[in-house]
Amino acid sequence: MNKLHFPFGTPPAGMKTAWRITERVYSVIIDAEREEYGSRVDIEAVYYEILKETPCGIWIQCPVTDEFGLTGSGKKFINLKLRKKYACLTIPDALDSFLARKRRQRSIYQARVNTAHDLIKRAKELKGKYDAKLPEHA
Repeated sequence: MNKLHFPFGTPPAGMKTAWRITERVYSVIIDAEREEYGSRVDIEAVYYEILKETPCGIWIQCPVTDEFGLTGSGKKFINLKLRKKYACLTIPDALDSFLARKRRQRSIYQARVNTAHDLIKRAKELKGKYDAKLPEHA
């Protein structure tokens, strides 16, 4: 299923909101009798109430502790003039922000995979050299 989930529903009518798109992993039971479990990843749209608008950005009401462990007064400032934003004013902008984060994440992980492949290749070459002539131990 490729649809956007709204875990907290839609905002009340008239509420000014900012949006953040996140992914969430859920455990699922595949076959309880065989104790077979799996997981699924959903794309979720979370809304935040806009408390105040300023010339540079907005203040939003956040949970006291959110999924990133941010704690404090429950308020967060979003500078709308910056390229990277915690939340956006529209769902399409929030989806663009999510896509940018996931593309960056993919490039980071791809660099790690490339490094691992290179190290495996180098280790195999070293192993071949040492398999041919094992050092004598005293």
